[in-house]
Amino acid sequence: MRTSIPTLCSLALACALALSGAAHAQNDAAKAESEGRQAGLKTLQKEIGAAYDEAKRACARGPANERSACLQKARQTRQEDMKAAPAQVQAAGGMGSVTTTRTTTVGDTSTTSVTTTPATAEPGVR
Repeated sequence: MRTSIPTLCSLALACALALSGAAHAQNDAAKAESEGRQAGLKTLQKEIGAAYDEAKRACARGPANERSACLQKARQTRQEDMKAAPAQVQAAGGMGSVTTTRTTTVGDTSTTSVTTTPATAEPGVR
């Protein structure tokens, strides 16, 4: 009976270490997923900012009497996009990317931009 005690202790220690390692691996995976989503959100926010800059340039090229309304619409679109960005990144978590389609109209000219951002992309990397 004496020889089975070290065996049980060794078995218990091995189980504890295995469970500890599994918990650590889960924490690492959750941390990596969270960092990936944060990176994806930053990238999407950067893309929204770039689309806003493009819309402002388009407004500047448009008729002077429509410029104020155009800029107001561009600001509103940016605010809506920024508000929706976290949900888009969250929804794209299992799919790997976020696709945003935006149409800007200045006078008689419409510009449509489609942006696909990897959900786990590093900021500034497409």
